[in-house]
Amino acid sequence: MKDNIRIALAQFGKAAMAGGVLVLAAAFFYLVLTPKSYQAGTKIKLEQRDWISTNKLHNPYDPRIVPPEYELIRSDAILSKAIENLHLAETWGKRYQQGVSLKTNESLALLRTKTRISVLPQSTVMQVQVNSENPDETAAIANEIARVYREQRETERKVATSDKVASLKKEWEEQSRKLSQAEDNLKKLRFDISMSRITNSAMVYDAQGLEFLQRKRVQLQSDYVREDNVLKQLKSLDHEKLRQVLPTMTTNQFLNSLLDKLSEAESELNFSKTNTAPDSVQTRHAATAVSELNKRVDSTLDAFLTQKTAELDSTKAELEKAVDMLKNAHTATNAANPQDAVFAQAVQEVQTLKTENDNLKEKLDATSIDAVMPTAVSAEILTPAETPSEPFSPNRSAATKTMCVAGGLILLGLLTKLFTFKIKRVTPPPASLN
Repeated sequence: MKDNIRIALAQFGKAAMAGGVLVLAAAFFYLVLTPKSYQAGTKIKLEQRDWISTNKLHNPYDPRIVPPEYELIRSDAILSKAIENLHLAETWGKRYQQGVSLKTNESLALLRTKTRISVLPQSTVMQVQVNSENPDETAAIANEIARVYREQRETERKVATSDKVASLKKEWEEQSRKLSQAEDNLKKLRFDISMSRITNSAMVYDAQGLEFLQRKRVQLQSDYVREDNVLKQLKSLDHEKLRQVLPTMTTNQFLNSLLDKLSEAESELNFSKTNTAPDSVQTRHAATAVSELNKRVDSTLDAFLTQKTAELDSTKAELEKAVDMLKNAHTATNAANPQDAVFAQAVQEVQTLKTENDNLKEKLDATSIDAVMPTAVSAEILTPAETPSEPFSPNRSAATKTMCVAGGLILLGLLTKLFTFKIKRVTPPPASLN
């Protein structure tokens, strides 16, 4: 029985030693014969944000923006630009083709074998990994691909913004031309009415028409006094106080929208200053947003006061007309005045212009917001690639662990063999039958 155990242990020891030697040899040759390959990578975060507003910097995962950006960064346009900037065709030609520069398609094919671009699961982060036998080359290529992609994305955003601004300017010029033409027609109409009144100073109205004209004069007088008082009070306020007062006095959607965005931008700036470094990307974006929005709000406030001044002048002109008409007006039961129709037409023209102007302003406000605040995909480099100090392949850590395991097997085999040798020495010979 003991002999069987000893034999089994001896066989186990030999197998352990043999296996350990084989594993040790395999690990050794793996380290020696496997060509060295280095790897470096960079990560790019995609974000959906406004050009001025910064309240979209912390949006949750939106899978819709990833696929087109993934296709763009791995496109021939981006990779070819990186090859050109780093002169890889010449470098690889010297390394692999005896000094002859690689063709464009050859360089692209070789770069694709060295590069792996992927998207991290459940995120909008793209990862660019580059493998090469040259450690400096890995980081340079990864960073250049990321830089070229981000530059391309920024260029496309600027082009899109310029196109929208150009379209807005063209529309504004066309609508301004129509408005100017309508105002000229109104001025001519008012001039014709004034000339008619000069030649026929005795305006004949029926009792109802004269009463209507008197009520209109009273109403215009009241409107003029009220508008004049309001305008004087508004002009006495600085921009800061106007921002507090105007939202309670007007329903100007564009001004209210700007004030809301300014409030959000200031909140974002305070958040960035509290939670990030003063020179961080978020803080710089937030500060730029606040500055830009402050300028736009001040410009809108000045335009509002200018508009109110024009409205006051218009009310004053209407009041003066009503007063002049009442000076020469008298009633006649059966008298018909042909100027009544002209006056009615003038009033209708003014109403039409007012409606057109309001519709124009509403449309331009909405178009302005879309044009100067386009939604775009922003790309931020989270972790630039760094030159690796250790090769990615062969995996020295794994090989070292394997060699340690192999050494353990050899040691186990030796100990087992030593143990069986001691058992053999202490085992007495079998007793003789005689």
